[in-house]
Amino acid sequence: MNREQIEAMIREYRANAGRVAHLETKIRVLEQELRMAMSHMIEDEIMPGHGLDGMPHGTDVSRQVEEIACRYADGLFPDDIRDMQAELIRLRKDRDACAARVSYVDAWLKALNDKQRWIIVHQMIDGETWREIAGRYSDRYGSSVSKDTLKRIRESALAGIMEIVE
Repeated sequence: MNREQIEAMIREYRANAGRVAHLETKIRVLEQELRMAMSHMIEDEIMPGHGLDGMPHGTDVSRQVEEIACRYADGLFPDDIRDMQAELIRLRKDRDACAARVSYVDAWLKALNDKQRWIIVHQMIDGETWREIAGRYSDRYGSSVSKDTLKRIRESALAGIMEIVE
């Protein structure tokens, strides 16, 4: 991982964290929809138009249930179910990739000292200007600081992150 990639991951931290939360919700909803669709699919196949009450209604029903169960065990689902399953896989991969980027940044921030972490968060993650950061720095740490000093602290933080990554 090079410095540009690291900086991009830090700048995209909030967007990635938000995307993870969004995808987790979307996955939960799709899992519920998939369970419902599969439940309805089974009911419709076993007793079309009558529902499923759990009790066999003759010799044909149990054979039908067996055939359906074997077909589903082999992964032979209708197209709409397969599409939902594929979408679920895609969403989970996307969520996992975003979560990994968030985890990397979290780990890097833990390795920094308080001032370095504070500068990275305010300048790179929150996107504040150097002037805003200088004012906040004075309030937080009780001393005024120049833009160049803030940049040196940021560079020190990024150098520390590079050491971790290498």
